[in-house]
Amino acid sequence: MLIADLLKQEQAGKTNDVVSCNADETVAAAVARMTDNNIGSVVVLREDSVVGIFTERDVLRGLHQNGGGFLDNLLEDSMVTKVIVVNPNQTIDEALQIMNEYRIRHLPVVEENRVVSVLSVRDLIAQKLDRVKHTAEFLQQQVQLGSKPLPM
Repeated sequence: MLIADLLKQEQAGKTNDVVSCNADETVAAAVARMTDNNIGSVVVLREDSVVGIFTERDVLRGLHQNGGGFLDNLLEDSMVTKVIVVNPNQTIDEALQIMNEYRIRHLPVVEENRVVSVLSVRDLIAQKLDRVKHTAEFLQQQVQLGSKPLPM
């Protein structure tokens, strides 16, 4: 399944605004935005261009290394600047492989130099589990009907 297909399913009936912060905002502002939106990362922008990503792990690491004063730091000094992205024409399996390889849990989806979504590992696992469930149900129906399943 393509990432584009997953995004279409998720967007049915809701807006999928990417939660972001500007690079000159503080860590505290990013933490507030993540908390308010119940998410684990924000995309960091400078003049509408992606310059970084800031995640829950960055918060924990920064607080551990620098104490509470870390919250006053600017995102541009605290974010991950090597942002790994995917495009909507890649598959969910490719996205999972990238997340596993780079040990990341949030993956921006970029189309025409614009972030259109951020996938979490939870999104992708939930989709994979749903497909496994549907496949199992189909195979169970085929067995009950006594017919041979179609090749997959």
